[in-house]
Amino acid sequence: MGREHSLSISAAEESEVRIALQLVFRNLVEPARSLQIAAAFDEIGHSPKPNCILLLARRGVELVGAIWAQVRAGRVAALWPPGLREFEDQKTAIALVTTAVLDATAARAKLVHSLLDKDQFSEAVWLTGGGFENVAELLYLVCPRARFASRQPHAELAFEPTGERGCTIEDHKRIRLAAIVERTYEKSLDCPVLQGVRSINDVISGYEATGEFDSSRWFLVRRPHRQADIGCLILTAHPRERRSEIVYMGVVSEERGKGVGLQIARHAQWLAGQVTSAEKSSKELILAVDAMNLPAVRLYEKAGFECRARRSLFLRVVKSK
Repeated sequence: MGREHSLSISAAEESEVRIALQLVFRNLVEPARSLQIAAAFDEIGHSPKPNCILLLARRGVELVGAIWAQVRAGRVAALWPPGLREFEDQKTAIALVTTAVLDATAARAKLVHSLLDKDQFSEAVWLTGGGFENVAELLYLVCPRARFASRQPHAELAFEPTGERGCTIEDHKRIRLAAIVERTYEKSLDCPVLQGVRSINDVISGYEATGEFDSSRWFLVRRPHRQADIGCLILTAHPRERRSEIVYMGVVSEERGKGVGLQIARHAQWLAGQVTSAEKSSKELILAVDAMNLPAVRLYEKAGFECRARRSLFLRVVKSK
C-alpha cells in the first residue's frame, strides 16, 4: 500500500479538486455522493481561495486521503471529516484534521465545527485525535407546508423587520439586534458551549451568510406599545431546495415560559408560506436545535415540527489572529 513512503499533505491543485472531493465523500451512497461532490465543487469555484481548504495526503505519488474545510462569514469553518483509502492508517486522518485546522486558523477562523451521523465511529476518533470535542447532539426539525398557517396568527407581539427587502439591516436596528441576540443567549440551553467564543458581530455576520439573506425577514420582537425588545426571529430562504429556515429565534430569559416562543414559531410558519410563485414557494420550514434544550424541543413539537435527522456536533475553538 505504499507504506514505505513517508506521508505528505498539501493543498489540492486545481486539476485535483474533483478526485480530492471523491475521496472526501467516498463513503456516501449514491445519489447523495454525486450531489454532495457537485455542491462542493460549485462552492469551491465561487469562494475566495483562502477560504477553501482542500487537502490531499500522499505516500509517494499515491493519494491516500483528503479533507475539505470551508471558512465562512463570522470567522467559523465547517469541516468535513477525512476520506481515506482502504487500509490507510488513522494517523493519516488525524494529520489531515490537524493541518486543516491550522489552515482555517490562518484564514482567521475562531472555531471549526464538524457534524457526524451516529454511525461515524472512525470519524469521531479522528476528530477527537485532532483536538475536537463532541459538544452537542443536534436535532434537525422540519415542518411541512401543510402545517403552515393559512392566515396570519393572532399574536400578542409586534414583529418589527430590521430592513426592507433587498436592503441591508438598518444601522440603528443592527445595534438593537446585537443587543437582543446577546440577551437571548443568557441562560440559554441551546449549545451553551458556543457562548462567548465569537463576538456578537461575528455571530450576526454568520447568520447573514446563511441561505438567501433578506433583512425584511429578520425581526425584532416586542410587546405592542412597548419599546423594549424581548426577542428576535431570523428567517432565511433556500430557493434551490424550496425551504425556509429559522436560522435563529430567541426570547429573553424573563419572558420564557409565557408562550412567546410558540407565537414566534407560528409567525415564522405563516411567513414561510407567504411566497406563492411556484419556483420559490417553500415546501417546508427547517431548523436545528440542541437535543438537550428540552423546552425548545417541546415548543417546536407543539408547533408541528418533527425530527428528520440527528447529528453530533464536534467543535474545536482555535486562537486566530
